[in-house]
Amino acid sequence: MDQIKNMEEILKEFCRASGQKVSLAKTNIMFSKNVDSQCRAEISTSRGFAEVGNLGKYRRVPLLHGRVTKATYQYITQREFYMGKSETKLGVNLANWNEVCTPISNGGLGFKHLEKQNDAFLMKIAFNLVLHPNQLWREYCIPNLELHDPNDWDLLFGSIIWSIWNHRNLSIFNPDELGKETILEQGKRMQMEGIRAIESKVKTSNIEPLKQSGENKWKPPPNGWMKFNSDGARNPRDGYATCGGIIRNNIGEWILGYARAVGICSVVEAEIWGVFEGLTHAWNIGERQVILETDSAEALRLLAKRGEGAESPIIPQRIRELVGRNWTVSFTQIRREANGIADIMSKKSGRDDFAGKVCREPPGDTISRLQEDGPGLRS
Repeated sequence: MDQIKNMEEILKEFCRASGQKVSLAKTNIMFSKNVDSQCRAEISTSRGFAEVGNLGKYRRVPLLHGRVTKATYQYITQREFYMGKSETKLGVNLANWNEVCTPISNGGLGFKHLEKQNDAFLMKIAFNLVLHPNQLWREYCIPNLELHDPNDWDLLFGSIIWSIWNHRNLSIFNPDELGKETILEQGKRMQMEGIRAIESKVKTSNIEPLKQSGENKWKPPPNGWMKFNSDGARNPRDGYATCGGIIRNNIGEWILGYARAVGICSVVEAEIWGVFEGLTHAWNIGERQVILETDSAEALRLLAKRGEGAESPIIPQRIRELVGRNWTVSFTQIRREANGIADIMSKKSGRDDFAGKVCREPPGDTISRLQEDGPGLRS
């Protein structure tokens, strides 16, 4: 009874705030199966509520108080009620379904085509994918949708146009050579062949072959190249990870250092994040010949497999997009001893520093290691 009094107070507060009044004659109450019959009767009679076993619908929407099943909303897709039909009674189709779905203003009943309604909702989702490019849910969806970049659509358009022209010529001059493929199937096949050819070219021209270095000390890159070293770190107690790295030129000068928080993940994921951050910074500062060094053989193996089996598929996908740009990237596995400064930088990020930090000058705890690596330290 205490709870029903609380409910009454809430209703009174609602009436005072809204200026409206609750009609007890129209108020229904539904009890749980755990409430005994005596308590039900006492509450219903003392408050004037009508006890019901189902709250029914409000504005044609069912007030759910149980498990949702396929039958819950089956009435929405019922098309036969307006024709006088039922499971036991047949009727006459007095109107075409398309006419029934015509707006009321145009003489129809205003019903909705569910398939077209669903298409509209899907278009809304697609619009939000474009409108909100930095949303986390978008980063999860895009790699799983197998979307293509604009060049892929150009390939498809050109392939279909050529297939139409070729099919028309064969139909007129040599119909015996017409194959079983439709124009669309042939166009898609040619598109995929073009994509594979482009990916093969990118793989052989943009990415230098994977190398291994047995040196225990950092070595400067060739003239005209930049070298960046990346690393990842993970706290074994809570699994929290960070990443960082350094970019240097061919005389060992400090160009840029970076560090950022990654969150709870594996060491390999942190290493891959370090590679992604380094590539992003290298591209943004205008470098177009870059050597990437890391001591993680597992990270390089996952990247070489184009992300297959990677624990975090989104970042390898981004790395592939970066590498596919107009520049040359070489991956090298090095010993941990030669990656000391990257190891220091990977531990400089705070736990919540997801935006990352950039060091244009070497931090104090890296200077001695820079001097060990070479004479190119800038003052």
